[in-house]
Amino acid sequence: EDVAIGRGGDRERALGPGEQRRVADPEAGTGAVDQDLPVIGDGQADVGMAARDARVFAFAANRQLPIAVAMAGGYGRDLDVTGEVHLLFRPGVVFVEGTASPYSLMKASKGAYGESAGEWTAAEAHGFSKMLALPGMAVLAAFALPTMSRSLSAAIDWFSMFFFTACAITVWVIYAAVQTGVPAQPAANVARLAPGFVARFSLLECAVAVLGTLAWLWLLRWRTGRHREAVWKSMVLPAGGVALGWLLTMTLWLPILDYARSSRAWTERVSAQVPRQACIAGPELATVTVAALEHFGRYRVDARPGAAGPGGCNYLMRVTRGRPKSDPPPGWQPFAELRRPTDRGELTTIYRRVAPP
Repeated sequence: EDVAIGRGGDRERALGPGEQRRVADPEAGTGAVDQDLPVIGDGQADVGMAARDARVFAFAANRQLPIAVAMAGGYGRDLDVTGEVHLLFRPGVVFVEGTASPYSLMKASKGAYGESAGEWTAAEAHGFSKMLALPGMAVLAAFALPTMSRSLSAAIDWFSMFFFTACAITVWVIYAAVQTGVPAQPAANVARLAPGFVARFSLLECAVAVLGTLAWLWLLRWRTGRHREAVWKSMVLPAGGVALGWLLTMTLWLPILDYARSSRAWTERVSAQVPRQACIAGPELATVTVAALEHFGRYRVDARPGAAGPGGCNYLMRVTRGRPKSDPPPGWQPFAELRRPTDRGELTTIYRRVAPP
């Protein structure tokens, strides 16, 4: 079906009550009234593109009409925000993979959708300016350290020395406990917080962590040594401690953090129940869950609202949190329940389609 939307000059105009769109008809003559085109409009003299699109989508949704959206030039060429948007279409869900544009997509006054002025508010401009100013403020603060009094500079050095050394010792103790089981209490804490985690040893990661720790110890010895004071000497320990903490976390603790925060372990539990490459219906699944199933498990996920209907996938998945489990939909039978390793409040229920009698 076609949708008739009035246009007045270069601006959008909704068709008023009683108006009909005139289209070219080779038999009836140019300008004949098309009686079959539905009219969208309530008589307003002027509506924006957002209101127009909302009415078009509502019209199509009520009649279950598929829509293919294509953005042309026109407004975008004038606004200097044109570009390419890369989308990944899956049944019932769309992933935005990225954009590419020679223009700045951060122009508030240029990138507003519709015909309204999209300037920054005072609060938005204030917060955004703070974010942009953080790197410069950090650099200025670092170069201000040599101008401090000797007692204050020494206090910062001693705090950095003890704090970052204690953090490094904590990281190494927990790493040793996970790898060897000694000390027993940290190993038990990790097993309780990340049940099912299996430690793996990487010689490369351990060697990088050892080199970083030795560099930190040499830096401490150099800073506390009796030699000529350097202008940038007071900046060494804070910067080196931050670098050491990041290095140890990204080498020794990375497998634990990846197991605790990633969806890989949860997907492996799903694959123990559902064969890989299978089709899973998930009309109620979140977008991040659909992405995890397709990326880690290589499943085909149908996230459309009617995916649980007849003739679709043989498996159905529901993820609930903080509410009682609902009854299975008609034609489905629950056969597996599982939880994330580090999130006991989330329940995943997998259903299998029941063959009709």
